[in-house]
Amino acid sequence: MKHLLVLVLTCCLSACTSIAIPTALKLDRLDPLTANPTGFVVQARFDPELRVTPGAEELSFTITRGATGEVFGGPQPLRILHGEDGIVTYALTREAAETLRDLQAKAATWPKDGQNSLSMNFTFDACLATADAAPEFSVAIRLAEDAAFLLLLRSTPMAKVLEEPRLCS
Repeated sequence: MKHLLVLVLTCCLSACTSIAIPTALKLDRLDPLTANPTGFVVQARFDPELRVTPGAEELSFTITRGATGEVFGGPQPLRILHGEDGIVTYALTREAAETLRDLQAKAATWPKDGQNSLSMNFTFDACLATADAAPEFSVAIRLAEDAAFLLLLRSTPMAKVLEEPRLCS
């Protein structure tokens, strides 16, 4: 079961009190057509009670053409750059970065009418170590190779985003 963590401000995210507003404002200023996808890095901190399934992590990019409602893109695999003490750093694979560049090129041909949109989502598969576990997670994002990590979601209880908690077998 995939658990979706939305990396953009949306009204339907129940964990909205955990979103770091300064990061949301910086994301709003990001030019998705010129950002270098090889610089996109996600760093997640998982509590020990949360067991993340290795290899199931994805970063989804979708672009929507406002004039037609057409949606392009989808989930892209991530590779682990580093993992230690519950903190895991992920980057796009080379193929995923190329796919995102293709999406950028497609969107660059569209009219600049303010109707188009981009969304990014970080997903992972996980289970709970014990029935009474109440794990939290945090997510930071880096948008350029030489940039600092920006906190996106801070100490968010998994209970706010899990549909059905699943115990590890």
